[in-house]
Amino acid sequence: ERFHSISGCFYTEARNWSYDSPFKKKVFSNAIDIGSGTGCIGITLALEMPSIIIDLIDISNTALENIRRNIKRFKCQKSVKSYKLDILNQIPTYKYDVLVSNPPYIEDTMINKLDYSVKYYDPINALTDYSDGLTFYRRIHQIADQVLNKNGIIIMEAGNYQQINEIKNIFDNYITTIHNDLNNDPRIIELKRQSQSWSFYL
Repeated sequence: ERFHSISGCFYTEARNWSYDSPFKKKVFSNAIDIGSGTGCIGITLALEMPSIIIDLIDISNTALENIRRNIKRFKCQKSVKSYKLDILNQIPTYKYDVLVSNPPYIEDTMINKLDYSVKYYDPINALTDYSDGLTFYRRIHQIADQVLNKNGIIIMEAGNYQQINEIKNIFDNYITTIHNDLNNDPRIIELKRQSQSWSFYL
């Protein structure tokens, strides 16, 4: 079943997150999905792991409307909640075992080079940070200690291998694991603090 999306809302494919999934053989109790869009990633997690609690946040009212429709559509109201939050200027109230995000990571200079179907279907705020594509990664690094529980992990999507290396430089005090997408290209970066002795792997 497909996720509901209305005009002006970013549609996220969860398939890249399920292939070579960073969530395989992990156990956690709660998660936050930053910049959730349609809620595709967070709701998919809830359906795959019904015992966890997930908060979906976004700054867009249109996105939040989509998220709420999809929560109802997939009948996961008990485990998934959504609320409005500007992650660049606010900090979530609670702490989580896992932070996931597919943030706007396209450089502003690359927008005009995107395929027509992307550039004119997805809202521009879901595609770019109007800068170098790294704004949200820097912010997540900045607030990670305030958002993550002890031994918490961060799992985010990135644009390409070059950008993944730039993200690794931002999170230079973290251990990184790279997961490939359906095309076998590096797409998901998993991060945990170097001091962590405990693992989510069973």
